[in-house]
Amino acid sequence: MARPRINGPQRAANDPNYPDDCRQALEPHFQSLLMAAARAGWAPAEITRALLVMAADSYYAHAPEDDPLAFRIASERETGAVKAPLG
Repeated sequence: MARPRINGPQRAANDPNYPDDCRQALEPHFQSLLMAAARAGWAPAEITRALLVMAADSYYAHAPEDDPLAFRIASERETGAVKAPLG
């Protein structure tokens, strides 16, 4: 099975349009993931919740080490004190 192609950045990371370009590159694949999960039988709200949790985990995993919020959330996740951003 062929892997989907995601376009790479065409601008410098400090360009104000860089985040929008990233979203546009990911959007079709994101929609495909949502549809595949729904076809598999998952409820739309649960799909969205799971993706939000994974996105938050990824965001905080890549946050600067001196970010106090990222550190607190990572610590609470390790101890099980935080289950999900929405819950």
